[in-house]
Amino acid sequence: MWLHPFAGSVASLSHRKLRGLPRSSACAHVPLSCRPSLASLAPQVVVKGWAWSGGGRAITRVDVTPDGGKSWVVADITDKPADASPSQTRSWGWTLWTAFVPVPEGSREVQLAVRAVDVACNTQPEHPLSIWNYRGLANNAWHRVNVKVAQPKAVGTPAEPEMLK
Repeated sequence: MWLHPFAGSVASLSHRKLRGLPRSSACAHVPLSCRPSLASLAPQVVVKGWAWSGGGRAITRVDVTPDGGKSWVVADITDKPADASPSQTRSWGWTLWTAFVPVPEGSREVQLAVRAVDVACNTQPEHPLSIWNYRGLANNAWHRVNVKVAQPKAVGTPAEPEMLK
């Protein structure tokens, strides 16, 4: 049996087996920058993404935070896989979502983070440190994306974010 040089011995490979994949989510369509107008009270970023949970468990909620988890915006679920089971445990596909996230006033850059919650109330961990394992499997920590906040051009100028393509 071939072993990776860092594996040590066959005994070190006798860890708990990965039987089901954990829930995961990501921001898939995020502006690289947002340019609020002076007329707007609070700029916001429109974020779109996907969420998924192993074992066929349906995604019930997706949350997005602009401030490291101090406050959360609940995303609108725009499309979910067909699941006729009463327990919502036959959901074998991506759940698509959209969120309108307010940018904290005076911010020049904001880091958005997203987490998903499935029907069993499982959620993603904040950092990969709490789920670290030797093989790097099932790393499903919050997905983070940085967005730069540009200064407004003039009163009444609409926001024109540069979109990630």
